[in-house]
Amino acid sequence: MNRRTVVYALLILAYAGPVTPAGKEGLAGAREGKGTGVEALYFNGRVITMDRLKPVAEALAVSGGRIAGVGSTEEMTLLVSPQTKKYDLKGRTVIPGLVDAHAHFSGYAMSLMTLDITGTGSFDEIAEIVGAKVSVTPGGEWIQGRGWDQNDWISKEFPDKTDLDGISPDNPVLLVRVCGHAALANSAALELAGIDKATSDPEGGRIERDDSGTPTGLLLDEAISIVKKVIPPVPREEKKRLMAEAARRCLAVGLTGIHEMGIGSETASIYREMYEEGSLPLRLTVYYNYDEKDIDSLLDAGLSGGFADDRYAVAGVKFFTDGSLGARSAALLDGYSDEPDNRGLLMMEPEELFGRILAVHDRGF
Repeated sequence: MNRRTVVYALLILAYAGPVTPAGKEGLAGAREGKGTGVEALYFNGRVITMDRLKPVAEALAVSGGRIAGVGSTEEMTLLVSPQTKKYDLKGRTVIPGLVDAHAHFSGYAMSLMTLDITGTGSFDEIAEIVGAKVSVTPGGEWIQGRGWDQNDWISKEFPDKTDLDGISPDNPVLLVRVCGHAALANSAALELAGIDKATSDPEGGRIERDDSGTPTGLLLDEAISIVKKVIPPVPREEKKRLMAEAARRCLAVGLTGIHEMGIGSETASIYREMYEEGSLPLRLTVYYNYDEKDIDSLLDAGLSGGFADDRYAVAGVKFFTDGSLGARSAALLDGYSDEPDNRGLLMMEPEELFGRILAVHDRGF
């Protein structure tokens, strides 16, 4: 079963509901020449039904955007009418649409306009990618990227701003680690964010410094937010365009549902607009960020679900308690084996965490 085989058929089920058999009544009606409303028939394939009693079928019929029946090619052919479109799968495999149970769809959409530095084997590779971007970017404009992982490099050492400054002295640069819990900023970005020797570490974050106390450019967890706040926001219509493109890319590989882990009121309102416009062909199950004011605004604006039928559901609220192991910011009981003085970071103390959990629980989440 190659990728082309699966993807061809996955798109069939992008909007499908539960698989249901045609049933004797449907087949009998078809034999009597009664209209069945079947819009499309996919036959001569290998249909994985997820039904233990009938795990594999040859054909499926679609009506009203849902699966009207599964069975043998002979059985399903009885359901068609002269208007039914027929597709010969030629042995291809059909599986239900895939669902990612923990993803960041809006983040993925925004990443389409940033540098992809995933899988780079050294900081030199990153420098080449950033340098190429600098050469075609007007001075002063931001350059962003994500995906570096020092554990993939021979040195295994965290990078600092020195090399970035040489490549991009005029363009502010922010490169987020693959986990999202660490980022590297150059001097231009740090200056715009007002980060210098005198800047204190924010609650739940850390600004890495050299022996003289000068920031190295490496930012952990909430310290990243200091820089992100000064990056010009992406216009709303551009966000919608990027989300539509991201949805198209997801569907192209059979991903029809996503659990979106952590969004705010602005993103939720964009989703509502896109569902109302019919421009977001994905099922989203979302968790909201834990900011209490944002949660209140979500409730006040009617963004807690129900505006997209079964395409959009709110499952709960996401809390961050600490960072990640790769960023050396996950909170540990003892120091890291290769950094004994570092025990990671807590985003908030347990008492505050429990208080916030109770507050959102009282709001019905």
